[in-house]
Amino acid sequence: MAKQITTYSQLFNYQMKIARIALQKTADEVIENVIKKYIMDNWYNEHTPESYTRTYDYINSLVSSKATQSGNTAEVKIYFDTDRIIPNLIDGEWNQHMDIHGVPFNDLIPLFIEEGVNSPIYSYEGIHVMENSKKILEQTKYHLHEMCKILSQYGLNAIVR
Repeated sequence: MAKQITTYSQLFNYQMKIARIALQKTADEVIENVIKKYIMDNWYNEHTPESYTRTYDYINSLVSSKATQSGNTAEVKIYFDTDRIIPNLIDGEWNQHMDIHGVPFNDLIPLFIEEGVNSPIYSYEGIHVMENSKKILEQTKYHLHEMCKILSQYGLNAIVR
């Protein structure tokens, strides 16, 4: 049975509910199909570690917040949850997500990969994940196409121009 809406307030609330759902699903699609793909192509596939065991904690720490609403605005945040990047002491290898003294730096991993590291022990260029993912979205409008596709599943037609 179709939902019966009799007031503008009910209509607004229903549309905002759908907008939050679509925004949440769009954020999850962007994480999987744009940002994680960029990370795989430009970080994980670019080098194979020789002195440590790769955990994939970094890529798996990429999450979205629950979509929220304030007035007529819905919002979702995409971020790295560094609590999902687990520091480990490893015998015979480099420690995972720790310095040479065993001090965890898991909260800095996204920054190191984003901006790079200039260290006498191990240096590398950053891959600018968020900056470049944003450029990909601006060029392809992937997020807008995904949002339109999801909205259409709820009977709301939207187009990207």
